[in-house]
Amino acid sequence: PDLNSMLNFKESEAVRALTCTLLMEDFGLTIDIPLERLIPTDLVGGQGEPCRGIDIGTGASCIYPLLGASMNGWHYLVTEIDDICFDYATRNVEQNNLSDLIKGELFHYVVL
Repeated sequence: PDLNSMLNFKESEAVRALTCTLLMEDFGLTIDIPLERLIPTDLVGGQGEPCRGIDIGTGASCIYPLLGASMNGWHYLVTEIDDICFDYATRNVEQNNLSDLIKGELFHYVVL
């Protein structure tokens, strides 16, 4: 490896590649993230007792439910209003075999 290489964090493709690589190396997760959607930069992992959570606006990566489910066996209900993000999140859950722990709902509008 070239130790003098630098990553331009303003380039979406570079941040996406780094994010996907770190998630694979550190957590064994394979995800797809569209370039035009939010790319998580603050990944938090942890261990504890099993729990159930709700991730409102999970985004394309669905990262926090993926980490909680894969590392701790936690159950999640995830919601999203963006069709593209929901499709990517669903694909990320399925390709990591976590559909039994993470369930999703797509909302086209919010009723208050």
